[in-house]
Amino acid sequence: MGGKSNLLDALRFLYEAWFPQPGTYGPVHAVSQRGGIDEVAWKGGQDKVLSIAVSFAEPSQAERSFEYSIEVTGSSTGYINVQEERLLLHDGEREHSLIVRDNTGRWLVNMDGQRLVNVDADGSAMEFAPKNWDGYRPKVFVQNWRFYQLVPSLMKQVNAVTAGGALEPHGQNLSAWLMWLQTRSADSFSRIEEAVRDVFPEVRLLLTWPTQQGTVYLASEEHGLARSTPLFQMSDGELAFITFVSLTCAPDELGRTLFVIVEPENHFIPDCWRRWSHCYGRSSTSYRIATPDCRRLYSLLTRRIYSIRSNSMKFCGWRRSRAKQRWSAQATRTICGS
Repeated sequence: MGGKSNLLDALRFLYEAWFPQPGTYGPVHAVSQRGGIDEVAWKGGQDKVLSIAVSFAEPSQAERSFEYSIEVTGSSTGYINVQEERLLLHDGEREHSLIVRDNTGRWLVNMDGQRLVNVDADGSAMEFAPKNWDGYRPKVFVQNWRFYQLVPSLMKQVNAVTAGGALEPHGQNLSAWLMWLQTRSADSFSRIEEAVRDVFPEVRLLLTWPTQQGTVYLASEEHGLARSTPLFQMSDGELAFITFVSLTCAPDELGRTLFVIVEPENHFIPDCWRRWSHCYGRSSTSYRIATPDCRRLYSLLTRRIYSIRSNSMKFCGWRRSRAKQRWSAQATRTICGS
């Protein structure tokens, strides 16, 4: 069955196949995380095959693009094998195969034909890619993807002060993350406060309060209230929105090329998106929010936001804002899950 969640999971599958947990092969780990090949292959047939293809383009070099594809098969015993994997580099009118197969297996090769790495049948070639490989650029892009599914009940917990270097997938270290931003990027935290005040006019200040026990928790000061409101008394919608804005306003030094947030509006006040886009839609930073239906999925980008429509089954694309490293990509074919 098609669906926005399946399309996003195809991107997560690709990420896990390229960057596996220590001691595992990427495709094997990615398939096992989803319950085995029977749970990820198309259930309308008997073939135990999963295939994904993605294209990457670098706008700073308009004539250069990459096309990547991988086909994974599984046996009835659960054995996972990479049946086919390709990476083509299009450079003007020339085409170079950077992953080739012969009777000795798969190889990572450069444009001049130099062979670099022989790849095991269970692994993805991309997980073994060295920096001197001509196909390394897509790996640099994908390694900075981050996936989120925000859970307000987890976001309301007190955090250790040292837990804030990056936002966790469910937002469970929100307080530490915001304190980290406040102490290391005051401008980013100020933008977060400004966005929250614009959407929630009753909020006067956001506070990150450290405790003597080495923990920290988020609180807010509101107009007309004599005491602050701790995060466990904040609404789910307010916390989800603060988290959403914190990713949008995070400094570029974090180096993330793609943020994917699954259904952040489940807890939002219905008017939040309209008010936020009205406040920031005309700024120098471009934010674009599409709302095809009540079950929206948003992919958050550094300086760009796109939605995924359930009836198109194509990812709109993403771009990185930095002038020196701007990328775009499009999912061309996915068969993932049910």
